[in-house]
Amino acid sequence: MKQISGFMSEITDEFKVIVVDAIRSLCLKFPAKQAVMLNFLAGILRDEGGYDFKHAVVEAIFDMIKFIEDSNEQVAPACEVYSVYLQSGYTGECVGQGGGGVELG
Repeated sequence: MKQISGFMSEITDEFKVIVVDAIRSLCLKFPAKQAVMLNFLAGILRDEGGYDFKHAVVEAIFDMIKFIEDSNEQVAPACEVYSVYLQSGYTGECVGQGGGGVELG
């Protein structure tokens, strides 16, 4: 993950979105690595980038929370995401392990 973090600042937002989508797919296939991936996604959310990149990161985090059973233990990065996205006007839905939807915004 350190190698990926290193080159994320050197690539365009379009390619960053592809990388984030690949990380999301990997995490859904290998849920045991979700803690590392959530921390990585929360970290790159702080980096420079446009709306599409930030949106892809937030959607990846929400998908992980929604589809990976034990990810609720790693929700701290998602709380930061919630705060950042409220500032940008996002009004999507985050569904946790309990199955109940939490309306954002």
